[in-house]
Amino acid sequence: KGEFEQTAMQEVVDTGEPYKGYQEIGGQTYYSAVYPDKAVAEACISCHNTHPVHQERYPDKQFEMGDVMGGIIINLPVDQT
Repeated sequence: KGEFEQTAMQEVVDTGEPYKGYQEIGGQTYYSAVYPDKAVAEACISCHNTHPVHQERYPDKQFEMGDVMGGIIINLPVDQT
């Protein structure tokens, strides 16, 4: 992850609100937005909490309803002409 994504994800987890801004990707400027992906159903929670990757990376973290479990990232190129 780049600096923008790291900062954005921390803000999204801390606030539960979207994070928006500009970033450079491969020499191109993008307007980027990161939206919280929240636990909205028991199925989300049970799947994420039992997923092997989650258990390996975050053995002490168990998601609960409403928790931010990740982020949805949208990158739109900015026309530089």
